[in-house]
Amino acid sequence: MVTFRSMLKHILSTILVLNLGLLVVLGAVADGGPAVEAKAGDPMTGDKPATVSLQTDSALQKTIGQVLSDDEKAPTLRLTVTGLTVPKHRDVGIRVYLNKPDADGKTGIQNKHYVGSFTLLGDMEKDTPKTVFLDLTKTIRKFRNDRDFQPDKPLQITLVPTPIQAEVKLDAVTIPFTSVKISAHGK
Repeated sequence: MVTFRSMLKHILSTILVLNLGLLVVLGAVADGGPAVEAKAGDPMTGDKPATVSLQTDSALQKTIGQVLSDDEKAPTLRLTVTGLTVPKHRDVGIRVYLNKPDADGKTGIQNKHYVGSFTLLGDMEKDTPKTVFLDLTKTIRKFRNDRDFQPDKPLQITLVPTPIQAEVKLDAVTIPFTSVKISAHGK
């Protein structure tokens, strides 16, 4: 008998995941313009988030400035998380925040620092590490009038593990990842 949960897992594991209007693609996409990448430190463990700090170079700072000014010719900013190891037999959602190192499971998706979410399906995924892409452009634009946001300062990306089902605890789950990258594409 096919359950709703098994059907949902099958659909999510075989197609692109559209999450709150942000496209999340599992796979590889060619690089474009300026980019900065930082290696991951500690993995996400239990419900403990992991934050990676990325120092932007002058080319990416210029691109971020274009995005902040709402320039029609501004490229899209892509956030890439590489080397995600899916926890076996556990389904975990990951919320991603920009410049919110204190984000945790209680930080909502309405928060202006929220970038997007993706799901790791423990029973459906192969053992190969995953790469996830999120569109960072809309989140950067939310900071257009925020004097505290400065493109020349390090950008902090926080990954927050969240249970798919509220009653499930993430105590024994460890989710390592390799790196976080911000890159400019198109236009």
